[in-house]
Amino acid sequence: MFLARMISQAKWRQLEWMNEGYISADALTCGLRTLENNLSFWRCNEASIKDIEDVALAIASGRDKIEKIDLVLINDSHLKNDCKTKESKGRTPVENLVDLHVDVFELNYYRLGVIARCIASAIADDQCYRVTKKRIETLLITAIIEEERLLIGNLNDKLRPHVQRLLN
Repeated sequence: MFLARMISQAKWRQLEWMNEGYISADALTCGLRTLENNLSFWRCNEASIKDIEDVALAIASGRDKIEKIDLVLINDSHLKNDCKTKESKGRTPVENLVDLHVDVFELNYYRLGVIARCIASAIADDQCYRVTKKRIETLLITAIIEEERLLIGNLNDKLRPHVQRLLN
């Protein structure tokens, strides 16, 4: 199983002044922002386009505007020895995706470093996926019209008018 997290790819790039294997402080402080020592992920049973796009839909449908999304996938077995995970309800209006949410919890300096190294390795192994703004629009429209798994009324007040314009 894989755990997916939205990141900023640019923050995770190796900078010229850094030694091999180092991770930028900006990557840590921007991409691994915790809340109550928890870090939010979405579960992907496999690294398939369908699973990746489901995660993108879950995230995009809860945002204020439509933007591209960069996702990194890490193998959850790389965290098993050092980090604890628990399923939690995801904050998304797509009801059938709520249960794909996972928290890595009781994080500390060491465990956050483990996660950072897993993400850096996954990026180095091309386990990073960009879902374009255009594709996000298509995923939202498809979820509303064809799949009927997202109700436009469940979108937040800022996102709803953007999606409504796409539907018209």
